[in-house]
Amino acid sequence: IVDSCFIRSIYKDSYELHGRIYSDWQTISSDERSMMTLSGNPVMELDYACMGVNIIYNMMGKVLTKDAYSFSDKVTRKEAKKIVNILINAKSKPSALAAIRSNFGTKFNARTVLREAESYHSPIRSMFYSSIGLKTMNIDAKIADRVISRSTDLQIPVLSIHDGFVLPQGYKEEITDIMKEAYFHYMNNDIEVNED
Repeated sequence: IVDSCFIRSIYKDSYELHGRIYSDWQTISSDERSMMTLSGNPVMELDYACMGVNIIYNMMGKVLTKDAYSFSDKVTRKEAKKIVNILINAKSKPSALAAIRSNFGTKFNARTVLREAESYHSPIRSMFYSSIGLKTMNIDAKIADRVISRSTDLQIPVLSIHDGFVLPQGYKEEITDIMKEAYFHYMNNDIEVNED
């Protein structure tokens, strides 16, 4: 599918904000990516569980012990994930409410769901509405860079998808270990790695 590609990191205002790796293969749907091969081998995907939220908990000296997106019965898990991402990327509570309403309309009461998310994530509530997401993206970019470097050292090709990786089947254990080590290196905490 991809014969050659363009890879870049995008920063915002400084090298400490954002910095995620972007590439052509990230525009390919997950269904199409599943048909790719790396070095002639079929692929699989691994990703970090709730990485951005885990990073924030760890930055605050806390550990996330529950699913980050199970805070409301009024929204689906996919919707909850988008809402949490809005809360950690918004500059203010009014801008978060506006973004939730823009994304979901009147499907649910935005203020109620926002309060549920704040209550559920009370240990990190102070980080909401602070654009902390730019810092978490910078950390996850450093983690991704370490995963890529360590995988390259072992001659295992990987393609990063922000907080996940496409890899040849048969290397799940090696890449899972590398991903966990890379996260621990930066956050001094463990994290779950899932097969996508």
